[in-house]
Amino acid sequence: AAILERAWSDRARAFARAFGSDALDASALMMAIVGFLPADDPKMRATIDAVADQLTDERGFVYRYLTNDGLQGEEGTFAICTFWLAHCRALLGDTQRARDLFERLAACANDVGLLAEEIAPHSTRLLGNFPQVFTHIGLVNAAWAIHRPAQKAGTTRHERNRAGLGPSARLVHGDTGHRERPKHLTLSGRPPPSRSRGRLRSRAAAGPTLDAAVQPSA
Repeated sequence: AAILERAWSDRARAFARAFGSDALDASALMMAIVGFLPADDPKMRATIDAVADQLTDERGFVYRYLTNDGLQGEEGTFAICTFWLAHCRALLGDTQRARDLFERLAACANDVGLLAEEIAPHSTRLLGNFPQVFTHIGLVNAAWAIHRPAQKAGTTRHERNRAGLGPSARLVHGDTGHRERPKHLTLSGRPPPSRSRGRLRSRAAAGPTLDAAVQPSA
């Protein structure tokens, strides 16, 4: 009750970073992810929208906060916070926007499919701790949330393949005896755009795919 009453800011029209504050913090997105409030609760939805409107860069990548914390230097966008936003979009049923944001961030992974703690402002350069396990936890959780409606409807690639409807059904049930190995860290199966960045290149075909993260093994 204290959080509902004291963490809500009428001025920010969102749950704030601390009791009595009007400042936003992307960690408030976790309230929907852990089930403290449903994502479509009016105050929770307003908080998700406020984070998306006020704590993002031009790509939709999320800063943890934008208030002065007394530390020198410029922070990048936090990858896990961006996956939190994609997760919340999925919980709201806005699957396409969640998917698009997920894939934009996934395209920043290096040549073996790993992500760092942060993404540089206005760039795809990886910053901070690398590889960052929390980032990849956010990736898996967001992937699950985005795929969940299709899984419930039995329309995932895995289900289509098992039913003989998908493009890789022949590989699932055919002469090869194994599932086709996915090649891209995207939800759609389309490869991210190829662009060289020295050692931190756009993803190549080596990393795991989102479908592989959420579907059962063969």
